[in-house]
Amino acid sequence: MGYFPASLVVLEWAVSLVLALIVGAFLPAYFKKKGENLATKEDFSELKAQTAALAQTTKEIESKIDDQVWNRQRHWELKRDALLEGCTGDE
Repeated sequence: MGYFPASLVVLEWAVSLVLALIVGAFLPAYFKKKGENLATKEDFSELKAQTAALAQTTKEIESKIDDQVWNRQRHWELKRDALLEGCTGDE
């Protein structure tokens, strides 16, 4: 009977050692990956905000360009109409 408890202790130590080795190998890799994922998530949030700001700026620039084009077109039409009125003599 004295031999059984000793073998049980050895078995417990062996299981504990195996578990410690598994956990020791797994946890650092797990936390490294979790850290990488967190950094990626933070980078993504920052890029998303930058993209939204860029899109807004692009829309503002497009709007200004459209206004300038419309103003030039309208100016040209008024000039054309004035010249045509002067040429036809519809005074």
